[in-house]
Amino acid sequence: MSTRVDKPREYFSKLLDVPEAEINYREIPATTAADWDDAEVLFPVTQSEFRAIERFIWTHRPEEMTPSHTYNLFAEAIKNQKQITCTYNGRHRELCPIILGHKDGQEKALTYQFAGDSEKGLPSGGQWRCLFLSRVRYVQLRDGPWHSGDSHTQPQGCVEIVDLDVNPESPYKPKRRPKPSRAGAS
Repeated sequence: MSTRVDKPREYFSKLLDVPEAEINYREIPATTAADWDDAEVLFPVTQSEFRAIERFIWTHRPEEMTPSHTYNLFAEAIKNQKQITCTYNGRHRELCPIILGHKDGQEKALTYQFAGDSEKGLPSGGQWRCLFLSRVRYVQLRDGPWHSGDSHTQPQGCVEIVDLDVNPESPYKPKRRPKPSRAGAS
């Protein structure tokens, strides 16, 4: 809890004892990032407990927090193993989504980009890409060979709360499973 003069401990202690209907929100002092560093006094949790709470919130979110249209298209592509063409940060991409979910409250996807443009160039054969779905535009699904790259030994860090994973033996405990992959995937 902040010990700044304009935010005394007594104010917040009193606030915890006031019924919700009686709180005058105009009296609450403005907060800064420094105040949130001290929030552990009011809500003491470890980092792993915080992540568990965050995961619970995202898996039990209200209906009004529905996924974006882009998120739904990426989910459809995973379920049906469809390629995606889109733009990301203004560049044309051709990719296959592998893992879909959230990290830090944002919709994200781990993808394998096999063609198109990239800020850093694209190696022959493709490369793994972590996308913020809020930056993806002009999404189109299409038929074509499924690309998932070579297996990798490092765990992915792109998506923390995994909703869908094309890997049927996913170690990330996805909330949903796509149908079995079709023959001829590469």
